[in-house]
Amino acid sequence: MTNPAKKPSRKKKQSEKEAGESTSVSARKLKIGTEMTAKVHQVRTHGLVLDLGGGIRGMYKFEGDEETEFEIGDALQVKCTSFTTKGIPVMALVDNEDV
Repeated sequence: MTNPAKKPSRKKKQSEKEAGESTSVSARKLKIGTEMTAKVHQVRTHGLVLDLGGGIRGMYKFEGDEETEFEIGDALQVKCTSFTTKGIPVMALVDNEDV
């Protein structure tokens, strides 16, 4: 016979996971036009790797002679503008004047 106690514990783990995801952005909920605060995870030559929360990474590409003095941990107001072919969110900075 199987032990019926195993099934409820598995469901409990799934519901705990879903509850944790609801407090941060999830890949499924992220849509083009979504604005959020992201932290700089990594500074690269041509752009930034951003921590969007919930284990999701996004990218921001420097344009032209744009200011590139960012530090790891900086909080930025960003907006999702597209996704790469691999599904990585591409973000743009949001001007504070627009908010």
